[in-house]
Amino acid sequence: MSDNVLKDPDFLFTLLAAVMKRSNTGKLTISEEDILAVDMTEAVGLHYDRTNGEITLSFITAEELTERASQTKEPPRLKLVPEFEDE
Repeated sequence: MSDNVLKDPDFLFTLLAAVMKRSNTGKLTISEEDILAVDMTEAVGLHYDRTNGEITLSFITAEELTERASQTKEPPRLKLVPEFEDE
């Protein structure tokens, strides 16, 4: 998997479809309040386990991301979620 897979709209829609298919109804309802609650201090992490072919998504705060980076001595690879704003 490419490091930029989360920037690929086709992959994101496929991932979203897989999540929806796992639910009993095939639907995923997200409120406007939930969307607006996401801000620049939060991120989504994706880990691909090549051994078993599984993808793990994790919700992570900027503080947790910084802490992980300092523990591993590697720069963070996760990108912050863009904040939704009215134009």
